[in-house]
Amino acid sequence: MRERILDRDFAWAGNINPMLARHGEVSAAAQFSGREVDDDWQCPFADVRAAR
Repeated sequence: MRERILDRDFAWAGNINPMLARHGEVSAAAQFSGREVDDDWQCPFADVRAAR
């Protein structure tokens, strides 16, 4: 299934999403950041409930 997604991504966009990772390897937030990010990228969202 992954290969089909990558093939379709290439067909539609002309390249493969550089942030697409295998499930569970890295935070999914980086994949949906809208841009290519470095390995040390952190999601800018902070859940205020976690600080309590």
